[in-house]
Amino acid sequence: MKIRKQLLHYQLVLQSTSVSLYWLIWIYLFWITFGLFILYSTTGFPSAVIYKNSLFFIKKQFCWTILSFVIIIALFKMKKRYFFLIGKIGTTINLLAINYTLLTNFSINGARRWVEIGPLLYQPVEIEKPFFLLCLSQLLTKTTELKYKEFVFLGLITLGTFLGIFLQPDFASGLLYLSILFIIIFLQQLSYKHLILGIGFCLSFILLNIFLHPYQLNRIISFIQTLGSESTNMNITQLNQSFETIIRGGFFGLGIGCGQTTFESLPVYYADFIFSVFLENFGIFGSMFFFLFLSVYTSFYLSNFIKLIKKPDVIITLGCFLFLILQTCIHLGVTCNLLPITGIPLPFVSYGGNAQLACICLFSLSVRLFYENSRPVLPQKEKKVISI
Repeated sequence: MKIRKQLLHYQLVLQSTSVSLYWLIWIYLFWITFGLFILYSTTGFPSAVIYKNSLFFIKKQFCWTILSFVIIIALFKMKKRYFFLIGKIGTTINLLAINYTLLTNFSINGARRWVEIGPLLYQPVEIEKPFFLLCLSQLLTKTTELKYKEFVFLGLITLGTFLGIFLQPDFASGLLYLSILFIIIFLQQLSYKHLILGIGFCLSFILLNIFLHPYQLNRIISFIQTLGSESTNMNITQLNQSFETIIRGGFFGLGIGCGQTTFESLPVYYADFIFSVFLENFGIFGSMFFFLFLSVYTSFYLSNFIKLIKKPDVIITLGCFLFLILQTCIHLGVTCNLLPITGIPLPFVSYGGNAQLACICLFSLSVRLFYENSRPVLPQKEKKVISI
């Protein structure tokens, strides 16, 4: 009897889901499945040669994906009032982890962005994204317009995150966080005083990063100076190799798993340059399909977004959308030799368990809020009245 009632409840939930939200969920699931397929098609043969296992990367990515779906189930069963408490706890843990990376000597390719937890590598910069949005929405919705003290408090609570990110150094992720913070604050219709303070806050971190790590400014300048020309600089060489990989694919591509890219010719291509190898395998025709898919995703997402009424929900879902779209645009810009190397992964496609977990949590958080906004009131259980 209980199982029958539970099935009836889920049937009502599915019936109450709007058509646009229903299709958005399927788009997300397709994006995740498509990403696993692309990762396997681009890394299967090289990993079979080097690691003697063609599923070396895909098995790890799949395990992180399963873990992410377990978290999604817990998130959908959790009451909404606990979201902000979890946001505060998660932000505190990630702030400590981000600053802890500065005290350790563990690094990958010169970057100190990970914390070793047994066999796992925990990247707090990626995991922080949904928690950051939860805390930000809580701070920005106390009043219709931020007061000076609240703005200072917002700056202090984000100071540790930004400072730790820039000191790692992870300039690209720092700019990503700053861009999303600035866009969300700008859309809150604040006064010019608050807007100027926000711009000053963002610029101060950028200048601080350039002062502490001047090589990053030199990297940008050298990228502009050598754009389209041959260079012995390692970063410029990788960008040129990425562009050559795209050209090699042509219009229809070389075919699934038929690419000639190796770990030696394009290091870490399964993460930082996976779209280059995608174009090599599937060509410009495949990229047209991918851009069409992004357009469909954007239209369905915005069709649900404009229905939101509550201000915290608007801030959180807007942040989720900006994280996924800006990451995609930056990755494609690097792939097409339009931006210097940033190390920003392509959501749901690039190899990386922490990035996969963060992206799926962002997707599930936005879907949960869309559903909360559109669902009707489900029938409550009838209470038994005992007559005397």
